[in-house]
Amino acid sequence: MTTPEFIRQIRASAGNQLLLLPGVTAIVFDDHGRVLLGRRSDTGRWSVVGGIAEPGEQPAQTAVREVYEETAVQCVPERVVLVQMLEPITYPNGDVCQFQDITFRCRATGGEARVNDSESLEVAWFEVDALPELEPFAVDRIHRARHAAPTWFAPMPGATAENAVPDEDPEALRAELERARAERDAALSDIGRLRIQLESLKQPSDATAASWSRIDYLILGGRRIQAVQKIREEFGTSLPEAVELLGNRLARLQEERPDDFHTDTVDPGQPGGRGGGQPAETAASR
Repeated sequence: MTTPEFIRQIRASAGNQLLLLPGVTAIVFDDHGRVLLGRRSDTGRWSVVGGIAEPGEQPAQTAVREVYEETAVQCVPERVVLVQMLEPITYPNGDVCQFQDITFRCRATGGEARVNDSESLEVAWFEVDALPELEPFAVDRIHRARHAAPTWFAPMPGATAENAVPDEDPEALRAELERARAERDAALSDIGRLRIQLESLKQPSDATAASWSRIDYLILGGRRIQAVQKIREEFGTSLPEAVELLGNRLARLQEERPDDFHTDTVDPGQPGGRGGGQPAETAASR
């Protein structure tokens, strides 16, 4: 965070003593629900955007200014997420500061995210369930900004839980993000499984007809292992998905082309016996 000139002037006479400073944090979301982060040049770590209000500047103006100065993204503040007095910080040069932070949820309205000053090494949009490693300060604010809850503030001494929204454990927030990530992966897996089931049952399009023709050739030839391998090659599926797809496809072929299948009368428990519903021997399988 670059030190504003007005603070330099105060330090010239105040020395290293504690200064109470107005801090602003901006949690910026785009239309896809991604959050804007910058990798700080002073620590090398990813963080949310923030800065110090200039004299006479409204906190919302500070949020807009800092976001543009650091990332070239234009934004509009939508609501105050929290107001919090942070713990004092002692910098390497001995200066002591304490920030009163006001965090805004903001909506991106324009601009392309990029490094726009010397305070950041990188700037990027992140899915909220795929965040890089962040300090609890940033994780907490992103979590609160996502939810339409009342503005958080620390309760007065002796206040009950009714006086303020309870604080949340940053580790619990990280665990919630991990659960959300796992739920997303499971949902994507279910979608993929449904997709291949649908592919196996619907009439193939021109783009996939040739693929299904090659797979059907192997199925009708009794070469099911090769058919599974071919399914994986043609559709990029996992092994369990390919096996499931093969079963669906076989059922459809048995319904649509029963003459290509026959039921042997040989007891399947006897050597050389086959159960019913096996593909009839064709010239392709000889």
